[in-house]
Amino acid sequence: MSSAWVLIVDGAGSGAFNMKTDESLLARQQRADARPSVRIYRWSSPTITHGRFQEARSIRSWNIAPRHIPLVRRPTAGGAVFHDTDLSFSIAWKRGELFPKDTRKIYRSIHGAARAALADQGVKTSFHRRPPGRRDGSAARPVNLCFSEPVKDDLMWNGRKVLGGALRFTRWGGLYQGNLTGIQGLVYKDFVDALAGALVKKIFGRKPVVRRSGGPVK
Repeated sequence: MSSAWVLIVDGAGSGAFNMKTDESLLARQQRADARPSVRIYRWSSPTITHGRFQEARSIRSWNIAPRHIPLVRRPTAGGAVFHDTDLSFSIAWKRGELFPKDTRKIYRSIHGAARAALADQGVKTSFHRRPPGRRDGSAARPVNLCFSEPVKDDLMWNGRKVLGGALRFTRWGGLYQGNLTGIQGLVYKDFVDALAGALVKKIFGRKPVVRRSGGPVK
């Protein structure tokens, strides 16, 4: 079954703007006429985002970045993530629609689309598989940057995590936030086009209504 959806291609924004915008897309899913939305964006300056259950004060005590770098709370969970030249994207949808209830299948579905888009650009990635008997790194270490420890179904390239994501569910909807980083030579504009095509094939089943604002994602 195909789903009507909106693709929002933003330029670079501040950490506060990016997180507020994603949260507003989740809130919008309360409306009866709301469509699922995919938003792709970048960062206007170095920023650290942290999960909604983490305390900013404790993260500052980790000394993982200079104090002048903004620290912004994400609407989703997960660990701390350092943003600079990376590409981020979010997906907001009504609860009970679009994705199965199993969160593992949601990650697999979204990251599978990203993997196909990267393959279209000549970048071969793989899903991270947790070794038997070992806990995922983000759960094993309370103090870490999220990209230092991959978890199941993160995308790996040349032995490094390059795509991870986090989820949030409310009574009315779901929100995924993902971050792609560390792939040398990747042309982000071409990847955005490839990702849109992969999302059509693997999740939505039809082309989106495209909205562009804030300049191109280069």
